[in-house]
Amino acid sequence: LLYDAVSIAREAVPAGHQVAGCLAPLHDCYDPRPLPKNARRSVQLVADALASSGVDLIVCETHPDAPGAALATQAAVATGLPTWTSLS
Repeated sequence: LLYDAVSIAREAVPAGHQVAGCLAPLHDCYDPRPLPKNARRSVQLVADALASSGVDLIVCETHPDAPGAALATQAAVATGLPTWTSLS
């Protein structure tokens, strides 16, 4: 489904526009639970899937805390793609 979504997005935007992939928190952005023990691996798998799907950049968005935002940002940067990060 991810590859299909990126393909649809590419067809929908004018030439020269970029398609961003979203790397959201593992939990709901209002969920106060700490990150699970396997968070690093899970986040990196999502970042790698976004990169291999053909997105132009990764947006790490609505992270409720610095540890989660840092983890997502590190995973996105490791793909070699431009990375944007936002906190909620």
